[in-house]
Amino acid sequence: MKRLRIAVVIALVFPLLLGGVFTGCDLFGGSNDDDVGLGEVAWSHEHNQWEVYKTQPAMSEERAFFASDGHVRAFGLSTGDLIWKSEPLIGGDRPRFSSHKLLRDGATLYVNSQRNVWSLDTSTGQLLWQTRISDFRSISRAKMAENSSHLFLGGAGEVVRLRKDDGTVDLRIELDRLLHPEANEQLAYDPEVFNDNMLVVPASYFFDGAEEIYGNVFAYDTHTGNLLWEHELPLKQRPRPNSSDSTTIGAGTYGLDISDEYVIVPYGASVRALDRRTGEVIWDNFLEGYGFHAGATIAYDRVYIGSGSNSSLAEPSVLSLDLRTGDLLWATPTPRGTLSTIIAARDDRVYLNNSLANTMYVMDAFDGDVIWERQAPRELSSNDGFTSPIAVGEDYMVVNGSDRVFAFKKP
Repeated sequence: MKRLRIAVVIALVFPLLLGGVFTGCDLFGGSNDDDVGLGEVAWSHEHNQWEVYKTQPAMSEERAFFASDGHVRAFGLSTGDLIWKSEPLIGGDRPRFSSHKLLRDGATLYVNSQRNVWSLDTSTGQLLWQTRISDFRSISRAKMAENSSHLFLGGAGEVVRLRKDDGTVDLRIELDRLLHPEANEQLAYDPEVFNDNMLVVPASYFFDGAEEIYGNVFAYDTHTGNLLWEHELPLKQRPRPNSSDSTTIGAGTYGLDISDEYVIVPYGASVRALDRRTGEVIWDNFLEGYGFHAGATIAYDRVYIGSGSNSSLAEPSVLSLDLRTGDLLWATPTPRGTLSTIIAARDDRVYLNNSLANTMYVMDAFDGDVIWERQAPRELSSNDGFTSPIAVGEDYMVVNGSDRVFAFKKP
């Protein structure tokens, strides 16, 4: 359906398959990384029958956590040793997690898939609670948000709030505002929480006869669910070459990020900054030729966004904009593919995957120079590649793969 047109990024990496076999389990390739150089594979694990989805792993100082084949697994970050494997959380022939990201809060992991949410102990993998949300229509690739006491999950027409301590659903926020009369509902993609007390929700919808996807942004008080402000994103027009006609560019939005001053919203071929307190427009940059199908990452007083190409005017790229003005600072092409991944930023660098280019990138956060890149691995099969965004820690990067899970020594 048009309203669910989201480019899915499956980014791929070049690894070195290291030897070693775990006795009595379904994993291969664990290794000690004492002699592994920067940017090389510290360890990997082959999986012959895992159903690995696009869920971004989580990390602690000593462990990496992966969701796949209905289980969650914890590995030693420096050794690759399997520490625990959870009981089956999803059954069936293809037990895939549909979440875009694992959440970790101290000693607790939170996992979502469709209408289910689980809480696990990070030390043992023990299931602490499970909630199946009643009368909830889920969105594939949904990413939960959190504050100190609650989780927030977007779905079709609503956002649901769950208590972290026991999984109880204690608030449901209907997204029935700023909705065209002919539209049935809007979809709440990837909400974000700011400073424990503000929930900001990007929402998109489509209806029969509409030229394009529409988009809105809503801000709520996380404690009461009261609406703080709302903002309708505009459809824009792009002139057609050698023609008096124009093309309508939709306003669908699938993610955002929040700073002290701004809510940054990529939509259509534009990026817009809203005042965090009021929702008023601060700046809007129409980036002709680009197309945005994911959220933004704010770091170093800049905005980082992955873009696909809407025309021959621009290549798929990683873009950096000035946080306060919206000026484009740099655009680094990532040949082929539509970038809709979570971009990680730390240590003055940005980290991302590009699926169709079969490449994982590390770029300088200030000038966009490519510091490191790796092509897709081919040792096990021609389809071996990454299916999730990268999780980045102090010394390692970890990622889910179609045939393996990987840990890289951070370059």
